[in-house]
Amino acid sequence: YLWREEHEGADQARWALFQDFLVYLREDLTSHRRPLVCRKYRFSEELMDRHAYEKGACILHMLRGILGDEQFFRSLKLYLTSHAHSTAETHDFKVAIEKATGRNLGWFFEQWIWGEGYPELEVTQEWSNGQLTLSVRQLQALEGRGQVFRLPIEIEVTSEDSRVATWQVEIEQAEQNFYFLCPYRPIMTLFDKGEQTFKLIRFDKSLQELVYQATSAGALMDRVRAVRELSAWRMSESINTLADILNGNEHPGLRMAAVTSLAEIGGDQVREILVRADREADDPAVHRTILWALGLSADPRNIPIICRPIEPEHSYFVAVGAVRSLAHIAVKTASTEAFDILSAAIDRTSWQEVVAAAVFHGFHHARDCRALDLAIAHSAYGRPLPIRLAAIGCLGAIGIELRRRNLNADSARVASTLVDLLSDPNPRARTATIRALGKLGDSSALPRLRQLSQTECLDMIRGALLDAISRLESPPNSLSTI
Repeated sequence: YLWREEHEGADQARWALFQDFLVYLREDLTSHRRPLVCRKYRFSEELMDRHAYEKGACILHMLRGILGDEQFFRSLKLYLTSHAHSTAETHDFKVAIEKATGRNLGWFFEQWIWGEGYPELEVTQEWSNGQLTLSVRQLQALEGRGQVFRLPIEIEVTSEDSRVATWQVEIEQAEQNFYFLCPYRPIMTLFDKGEQTFKLIRFDKSLQELVYQATSAGALMDRVRAVRELSAWRMSESINTLADILNGNEHPGLRMAAVTSLAEIGGDQVREILVRADREADDPAVHRTILWALGLSADPRNIPIICRPIEPEHSYFVAVGAVRSLAHIAVKTASTEAFDILSAAIDRTSWQEVVAAAVFHGFHHARDCRALDLAIAHSAYGRPLPIRLAAIGCLGAIGIELRRRNLNADSARVASTLVDLLSDPNPRARTATIRALGKLGDSSALPRLRQLSQTECLDMIRGALLDAISRLESPPNSLSTI
C-alpha cells in the first residue's frame, strides 16, 4: 500500500485496498470466518488466507487513520528496533504502540485482531427545524451475527447554502443516535468521510443527493459509493450522470463503478452508452469492465463487439474480460458462434496462459456442458499448469450440471477423469482435483480419497482431502455449487 501510495498516488492505493476488502469479503461470505490472530487450526497453511493478508492490510490502514501518520510510523519503528533479530507476536505490536504513543488501543485489537467479522451498519438521516439526526444501527450485533464494534467516524455535511461542517463521533452501541445543529437542509451527508472504516453499510439517499455526491465529493471512495448506489435509480438523470463519469477524465476505479451501475440498470440506452465507450476506451481495466457489462445482458448483438479484443494485438487482460463475457452469452443464448470463438481462443498464447485459462473459467461459471471434451483434454498432464487448473475446476462445475440433468454417462466420464487425476504428480493439480470431487458429490470417489488421506504429506492437500471426504460423507440436500 505504502509503495503504491508513493508511486501511484493516494487514490490508486485506496482503490487497490478496496479491492483487497472485496476479496476478503468473498472469502468471509462463501468460505469461512475467523479472527485475524487464530490459534485453532488443522494445518498452519490454512492461516495463509484472505483474512491474514487482505483483511490484515485493511486493518493496518484503519490503524494508521486512528493514530495519524506521525504516531503510526513512530510505533512501527519502535516495534522494528525493539525486536530486531528476534521473534515477536501481535501483543508485542500492541505494546510498541502504547509505548510510542501513550495510547491504549486494546479495544481496537480486541475487535479487529482477536475478534471476527466487520461492522454491518444501517444509517438513516432526518433534518427538521435546523437539526440533523443520524441514527446508526449495527445489524451484525442486533441480528446475532457478531460483536458490537467501537468505531471512530468522521461525518461531513454540505448544506444547501454551500457550508461544510465536520464532526467526529464514536459509535459504541448497537443502536445510537447523533444530533447536529444544521441550519440549512443538507445536500450531501458523508458518513465515514473517505470510507476509512471497512464495513458494509446501507444509507438510503435521494437521487439528487447521490448525483451531488457522485460528482462533487472530494474523496474517491465517497464518489464510488454514490456511483454504485445510483444503480437503484433507473431514470434518465442517473443514467446520464453515470455516462458522464464513464466518458470523463476520472479515476479508472470510478469509471469502472459507473460501468457496473449502468450494467445493472440495463436497457437499450445503456447498451448504446457502453458500445460507444467500448470504441473509445483508453484504460484496460475500464475496457475490461465494459466488456463484462456487454456480456451481462446476454445480447447476441454484442458478440462481434466483445470478440474483437481476443485478437492477439490486444491486452491480455482485456481479452480475459472478453472471453468471460462471451462464455456468459454462449450459455445464456446457446450461441454456437460464441462457443466456437471461445474454443479457438484456447490456442492463443499469453502471459501465464491467462487467456486460455479464462476460457475455462468462463465455461466453469456458465456450466456449459458443451465444453466437456475440451476440459478433459486440457486437464491432462503435460498441458500448461494454469490451463490445467482452470480445466479441472471447469470439469467439476460441468459434472454438477450433468448430474442435475441426469446425463449419467457423461457425469461418469467427469468422475472417472477426476479420480485418475488424483495420481497427478503436480500438487496444485491434485488439490484442484480433490476440491472438484468434493463439490461434485459423487460418492464413488470416497475410497480413493480416503486412501490418499492416509498417505498424503502436504498440509494443503491434506486439508482439501478432509474437506472433500466430509462433504461426500454428509452430502447437502441439493446439488452443490462450485
